[in-house]
Amino acid sequence: LLAVLLVTFAFGLLIKFYRPEVSTKVNIAEFPRSVEGWTARDLPLSQNVLDLLDPDAILMADYVSPEQLSVELFFSYFASENTSGGLHSPRNCLPGSGWVITSSEQRELRIEGRAIPATRMRIRFGNETRIVDFWYITRHGETSNDYALKFYQMLSALTLRPTDVAFVRLISNDHPDAIAALERFEQTITPEIYAHLTFD
Repeated sequence: LLAVLLVTFAFGLLIKFYRPEVSTKVNIAEFPRSVEGWTARDLPLSQNVLDLLDPDAILMADYVSPEQLSVELFFSYFASENTSGGLHSPRNCLPGSGWVITSSEQRELRIEGRAIPATRMRIRFGNETRIVDFWYITRHGETSNDYALKFYQMLSALTLRPTDVAFVRLISNDHPDAIAALERFEQTITPEIYAHLTFD
């Protein structure tokens, strides 16, 4: 029994303090601001948001198609070594900003042979409605479920793998042309996002 306690204690310390080497370095300046006819304008982030999230990399930009339809991209990355910041679920932060989630559904993005489980939400603020697609990227795969995200990060810690995580969120207007543009843009920008990550 004493041996089991000692091993458990030692393993707990290892999980708590061990930080596997992470080669992933996300350089937001390298994200394409022009891709397949879409051109981007970086959007400012308030200091309050930066202080709250404290990410290792973050980008919010408005991409406009040749047809003048826009999609807002929000991307953030948190390294394993980051103990001061963390992800905030859009299920919490959007209502905290005054948006009401009127519907939510799971959808699967098929992008270059990769099946990505994402969540699509319809949100409303006054008379305005928007469509939101989002998902998390971990070492154990993608998810848009907050509980699954915690499980994947715990699994990474238990297996002594990096616990770094990335978050992708895209927002468009809520009408058929804009939603179609959102889905086209997802096919265009997602490979670019993954090109900047070295998750295995």
